[in-house]
Amino acid sequence: MKVTTRKGQSYLKLDGDVNVGRATELKDALLKSLEKGESIEINLNDVTAIDLSCLQLLCSAHRTAVKKGKTLVIKDQELPLYIEARKNAGFMYSKPCKFVTTNDCLWVGGNK
Repeated sequence: MKVTTRKGQSYLKLDGDVNVGRATELKDALLKSLEKGESIEINLNDVTAIDLSCLQLLCSAHRTAVKKGKTLVIKDQELPLYIEARKNAGFMYSKPCKFVTTNDCLWVGGNK
């Protein structure tokens, strides 16, 4: 996992299996991204597996970003691996959850 920051934008590039064994590493990377950037972009292109713990941490980071007035987006949300992980975990929604008051919920859509 690699975090870079440019002009208030944090970029978090994930790689390999992002699972419970790497949950602490992901949490630390997300916190660093949220600390350094007003806008956070997460790149999953080099990820080979995603489990529920990863999805939960992404959701928590998104909620934190919204509370702080920041944005957090996942680049290329149409990646089959990401969509499959969301489907398997039940994270496919048609409207945002009650915890996010913005229209950028990570789990809405992506099931074309």
